[in-house]
Amino acid sequence: MFWWLKGLKIGTQMLTGFGIVCVLFLALGIIISVLNNRTIDQIEIAENISQASQGIQEVTESISQVASVTKEIAQNITGVNAATMQVNESSVSVNANAGELRTMSQTLEELISRYKV
Repeated sequence: MFWWLKGLKIGTQMLTGFGIVCVLFLALGIIISVLNNRTIDQIEIAENISQASQGIQEVTESISQVASVTKEIAQNITGVNAATMQVNESSVSVNANAGELRTMSQTLEELISRYKV
């Protein structure tokens, strides 16, 4: 014979039929409540993970933008360096030409000084 037909002794009380069903429903309610609370906790955890993931994605995008700007700055510095080298080469050339012009000027001055009017 099944235990629920014989009765269920809880403490000093003997439960039969409807009493057993009530106890089972009460236990089932408790189990459902616990599972429901776990589900709510799991939903909150999932939402927190989602928010953290979104934050990480935003940080990643910011880092990507910083990397892009840094690359552009590096290219600009390279361009400025190349322009500076060209200016330096031009300065050296102008200096050399000025030296030649000075020499030519001195030579012309000597030639003119030979011809006195």
